[in-house]
Amino acid sequence: MVKTESGIILPNDYQIYVKPTELEISQRKLDNYKKLAKIRQWGIRYPTRFLSEFVGVDLLDPQEYAFMMSWTRPFVLWLESRSAGKALFVNTKIPTPDGYKMMVDLKVGDYVYSLNNEPTKVIYTSPIFLGNDCYEIEFEDGERIKCDADHLWCVKKNKLDFNVINTKDLFNTFNNYIYSIPDVDGIKEKRMLSIKRIPTIPTKCIQVDNKSQLYLCGENKTVTHNTTMLALFAMLRGLLFNNYRIYICSGTADQSQETFRKIEDIALKNIESMTGLTDVFRNEVEISQANSNGFVHNPMGFTYKLYNGSFVKTLNSNINAKRGKRCEAVYFDEGGWLSEEEFNVIGAFTAQDANFKLGGDVDVSTLPKEFPHQLLYASSASSVDTSFYNKYRDFSKKMILGDPRYFVADVNCDIVINTTFRGKTYPASLLNKETIDTEMRNNPEKALREYYNQFTQDGGVGQIIKRALIVRNSYNRPPVLCNPDNEEHMYVLAYDPARNTDNSVLGIGELKYNDEDGYTMDIINLISFSDLGLRKKTPMMTQNQIKEIRNILLDYNGDYDDYHNIEILMADAGSGGGGNSWVRDSLIEDWKDKEGKIHFGLIDKEYTNGEEYAKRYPNAINKLKLIEPSKYKSEMFEALIKMIEANKITFTEKYDNKGYLNVLEVNEKLMKESEQKIRADLDKLDLDINEYEEMLEEKLSEIESAKTTVYKLSLDEEVALVQIDAMKEEIVNICRTKREGGKDVFKLPAHKDADTGASEATMHDDRAYVLAMLGWYLSEKRVEHVRNKKKEKKTKEEYLQMFKIKAPTRKRRY
Repeated sequence: MVKTESGIILPNDYQIYVKPTELEISQRKLDNYKKLAKIRQWGIRYPTRFLSEFVGVDLLDPQEYAFMMSWTRPFVLWLESRSAGKALFVNTKIPTPDGYKMMVDLKVGDYVYSLNNEPTKVIYTSPIFLGNDCYEIEFEDGERIKCDADHLWCVKKNKLDFNVINTKDLFNTFNNYIYSIPDVDGIKEKRMLSIKRIPTIPTKCIQVDNKSQLYLCGENKTVTHNTTMLALFAMLRGLLFNNYRIYICSGTADQSQETFRKIEDIALKNIESMTGLTDVFRNEVEISQANSNGFVHNPMGFTYKLYNGSFVKTLNSNINAKRGKRCEAVYFDEGGWLSEEEFNVIGAFTAQDANFKLGGDVDVSTLPKEFPHQLLYASSASSVDTSFYNKYRDFSKKMILGDPRYFVADVNCDIVINTTFRGKTYPASLLNKETIDTEMRNNPEKALREYYNQFTQDGGVGQIIKRALIVRNSYNRPPVLCNPDNEEHMYVLAYDPARNTDNSVLGIGELKYNDEDGYTMDIINLISFSDLGLRKKTPMMTQNQIKEIRNILLDYNGDYDDYHNIEILMADAGSGGGGNSWVRDSLIEDWKDKEGKIHFGLIDKEYTNGEEYAKRYPNAINKLKLIEPSKYKSEMFEALIKMIEANKITFTEKYDNKGYLNVLEVNEKLMKESEQKIRADLDKLDLDINEYEEMLEEKLSEIESAKTTVYKLSLDEEVALVQIDAMKEEIVNICRTKREGGKDVFKLPAHKDADTGASEATMHDDRAYVLAMLGWYLSEKRVEHVRNKKKEKKTKEEYLQMFKIKAPTRKRRY
């Protein structure tokens, strides 16, 4: 036995066992780490080659140029045009190397045939879409293909070059052109004989792994098409750099989540492949027991983490919760309408110099330079009074003057349509001129921004509402075309029967109430009684408009007694000439619906001769408000300004013409239960308030508590979203003209007001006017609610005073 210096007695032949640590690495593992380091260094030097050879994604020439020029620069801005995508009938036969398969049975990893009749791999399959608009196309060889409105076809129009067009646009233009598609050898052509609408059927789309993105469908092997640079950029940065933290921020949380979903889709495509990044990247994503694939969907922010310490996280709209974070990169996706404050607060995440290191005997000057932290702004164009435009202008100047820290890419629709791949014209495009021309007719201001990258000017001097306020209060939700659940609601309708019937519109808002905010309003629908090439074939005459309004009232009222769910119907009593007494006269009478049921009319008892009309029409319900613009118009716009600035009115999100919405469904119960449990655990620790809140947010954000569902839009829902977008376009162009000794005037500037006859003026203010009506009514409702609250409080105090026992008074003795 031996006694050690510390007094411990041990056997003579004792040995000390040292537990292996991370510092002890086998030569094999060390060699593997060296190989990985070499691959990463190669990828950092040649990111687009890495993308091509490891991921299997070849970028088009404009994309590759922007990608490479942005790779090392700390300040980057991409000004990007829009593009689109897609689905076939689920029972369409698809030729494969294993024989014909039904579209519904195809899955990722299967093989179909490309344009040159060679096997090509399926790298994505969509969910099955239900309730969409569908068509059947007949070809000259007898083939008949059923598909939905968004499915893309590579076609020649009147024997011009091949281009891509969706089925809906084919249907709308088929009688004007001769359409044909390439045959299986890519040279011959096969003519389309006819296209017709058919009842809705379930459809599905796939994406294939070949440069043309074309595949064959049908028994006669008909050529068809399948369905993002910021997502790929974020993936590579996180994968090639250790501990690389990326935040994605957008004008709305929905948009940043959309970018995240693109990353997730790319990562989960080729799970069978052993050579592509889809497999490598997925294996690098940390997986927990609570999440099967590592991609966490949470209302506080979508996130994933990599084993090398890198992560990507989306930001919500709470700017105060964003202060103080640190990261290597911030990507502003669709940040065209973000405020200067948001750019500054979130941009400060990257303020620390990447080369700053402190501690030990390290000589910082001898270390290799790190990649600089990066701010990347990607968006379509906005207006000239936005912070994004200032970035675009300043970055462009600095890039042109030779500052190597800045890069700007301007990729408009012309580049997308006429794009090249390795110097040669690409045979297909995800945009077509017909789509852009349609958008220019429907909403020219929006189309100029989103397709031609032209920064527009809103109202200019005297503009009453900044677009950023509208964007801040816009949410990703479908419009509401009727009473969706046949429950009790409070719907407010505002009708402008314009002098020209082709400008008549009806706006619909839903009143909401809660104890914290009081009354608020969601703009849920806007109906134009004119022909925009989308819904109505001809402008409605005034009496037909009244019939349509009656049907709309029934749709929103549901199965309740007459107008129970209709809070009010407001109508302009000054438009149309002659004081518009016909509006009152048309709505006041009892009327019969399509099923023969009698309904009461509507009356405004406060309007001229209201009491007299009430005697003549005793059944009429007092839920009509006739408004004289000369008396109320200025007041209505003033009220609207206050309501929007106070965030009391919400809108639908800007519609991107995809035909569907990605709707986030949050498990509120799970979030609440998780928060209670996390707080209980944190209460046991000795934390200051900042540490406590930071850890609470981090733990909550790791909970998989939300799922995204695809909401397929009907044609009427698409039209409603387009009309609401037009409403938002008009309101941000309304300007105030000061008047001494009178009410201010609110109208469009002369160069935009079509009523002025200016050559380039295409805008009307009817949609903005009905929005002002809705805002005014909301303001009146809020004021009335406050008065009632005060009255209730006073009544309660008076009631208590009546029963209060007073102490007896004593007489003072002198």
